[in-house]
Amino acid sequence: MPPQNASFRTSANKDYLRSVYDKKIVGEWSKALGSPLHYLGLPGPEMLDIVEWQQYVGRFTTIEREENEQHLIFLRANVHDIEHRLHSLYGDFDEILRTGRDTYSHSPQWPYELVNLDFYGGLIYSNLSRPRAFEKLIENQDNFQRSFLLIVTYQLRDADLTGEKTAFLDDLGRKVKRDYATDGSLKDLVEWYKSPTTPDAARQASGSTADSQSCTQEPAAQE
Repeated sequence: MPPQNASFRTSANKDYLRSVYDKKIVGEWSKALGSPLHYLGLPGPEMLDIVEWQQYVGRFTTIEREENEQHLIFLRANVHDIEHRLHSLYGDFDEILRTGRDTYSHSPQWPYELVNLDFYGGLIYSNLSRPRAFEKLIENQDNFQRSFLLIVTYQLRDADLTGEKTAFLDDLGRKVKRDYATDGSLKDLVEWYKSPTTPDAARQASGSTADSQSCTQEPAAQE
């Protein structure tokens, strides 16, 4: 299961990705669409990504599990005079995505052009709740035929790719081969992630533009 009481922590690597690597990609995506981006994410109480990218972000939806951190988000938004753009959800990200409701029965404001998810821990747990949440994310976006930029960062706690994790990746590989046979990059990505020679650090951040016209079953990611 995903950890329930882990607070957001930034790092030098995340700061670099956010301010240099990701910011350029976000800016180019906003320019390509010709408008500010509607954002969904896990920014943490300091909202470092939203503050860094605010010139490219319009409305934004944040998800926080702890009430005190949700309160800090409102304060942070007020300081930067962007609270009028804030839509805040309270609860577990995976659960909100899978059920469509937060703890107070509030829903995400679909669709989004930018989804930024910064997780503590990995992407695959024994109950596969996170992959299923990603599937629901892609499904919801596809309902609106909306392409979006997906950025995922996470802090690996182990390199265990056995059991259900391996089974999930094997199943993902089969679906990619079946549904996206002409896109060799997706197949290569799954094999790269599974490879025991891939360093843990290399798995910690990924981002891609997901096209709702062609990617409706599994999230795509590119290192």
